[in-house]
Amino acid sequence: MPRNSSGVYSKPAGTTAVAGNLIDPTPWNSLTTDLGNEITNSLPRNGSAPMTAPLQASAGSALLPSLTFNTGATTGFYLKSASEIGIVSSAVEVATIGGYGINLGAFASKSATYTPVLADNNAVHRFTATTTVTFTPAATLGSNWRYTVIADNASVLLDPNGSETINGATTLLLYKGQSAYIVCDGTGFYAVVTQTKDSSPGFINGLITGKTSAYVVSIGAGSAKGNGLFVTNPGAFTKNLNAVWAAGSGNGGRDTAAAITANTTYHLHALINNTTGDPDFLFSLSPTAPTVPSGYSLVTRIDWCYTNATPNAIWDYTQVGNEKFLGVSTWINTTGSIADALYTLPAAIPVPGGIRTAVTILVSTASNTNGSVSTAVNDADAALANYGPVYATSTVGGVVASTANGAGGRCKTNTSRQLRMLFNISGNGGQTQVYASTVEDFTINRNY
Repeated sequence: MPRNSSGVYSKPAGTTAVAGNLIDPTPWNSLTTDLGNEITNSLPRNGSAPMTAPLQASAGSALLPSLTFNTGATTGFYLKSASEIGIVSSAVEVATIGGYGINLGAFASKSATYTPVLADNNAVHRFTATTTVTFTPAATLGSNWRYTVIADNASVLLDPNGSETINGATTLLLYKGQSAYIVCDGTGFYAVVTQTKDSSPGFINGLITGKTSAYVVSIGAGSAKGNGLFVTNPGAFTKNLNAVWAAGSGNGGRDTAAAITANTTYHLHALINNTTGDPDFLFSLSPTAPTVPSGYSLVTRIDWCYTNATPNAIWDYTQVGNEKFLGVSTWINTTGSIADALYTLPAAIPVPGGIRTAVTILVSTASNTNGSVSTAVNDADAALANYGPVYATSTVGGVVASTANGAGGRCKTNTSRQLRMLFNISGNGGQTQVYASTVEDFTINRNY
């Protein structure tokens, strides 16, 4: 008779031999036929015949997989749940197979110091607080062990065991908004760091500034990316130009102990705290290489301010995007000609140095009694002041009566606050006046 649903075999009735009795061929033949059928229904070990129905394995466990190998009883497959198969290597689950496909590692959120273990191979962990990931020794984790860390809301310090290294260093700090894909080679770790919050090039979003008092600038909410770092300012932040830098809003902002000077450009930079990922800001004479305080890293330059002559305070301004409205300042008022050359804006006009800017230039010309005036103002890098494109030009004259004309345009300075100009004035009563009104820092990549 066949085996029951549990696989238990029961021989046919009447086939039990009795000592001293002759064997009856009928029940004996029935038994041998039955045994032959059951042997035929068994799976040959040499693989010479396939199963004719599904092979049902036991559920097993991660420690004792149900489908294993003769030389590795702890490596194989087990039924993790009704719809998931666990893949196990040396009693450690390394992947699962389910309706979602193949999952090579578990996802989890963490907010405290954590030590990843062998079972975290291919895991993805999102850290929501400032913490440290202290690694199990590389030899224990083994070659080809992989792990992903997401520094979601704070910085995360990756700290290998003892003298072991990650990317050649004893530690690796992930700033808020970064992630790292980490691979172990059995002796150390290697990481590919990416920006999870934003993958675009450097930029500034928001962070509009304003003068709140003689020496204090406010920085509005916004974010900045630069030098591979990303920082967010959640709300209003102020820095005092008239004091040496100290951490935090409302404190000093200057990167040098030297006193502020008149008619000087101070560039404003965004910083990131290396431990917390929090923002801070710094004034510097340098547009590219400020002296960064210990424990912070430079993100990018976000703005500038200009000091007046007395009492060396910040010049009044209104900022919209990258443009500052400074009021109309007289640059030149002359009745004589000037040669085609570069001319420096007066120190008292608040146009910054160290960077190129687009200055709105206004030109007014006038002449009397057959005089003539020709004026051209152009970019600093223009070949000639009156060689296209000319952004501000005005010409009058050649008639008996008095004549006047005006023009305006945006001209780009060089880093020395210069523009190219040419005035030709002839005859009687010619006059040229040049004014500067707004300044745009077009070198900042600001998102609007």
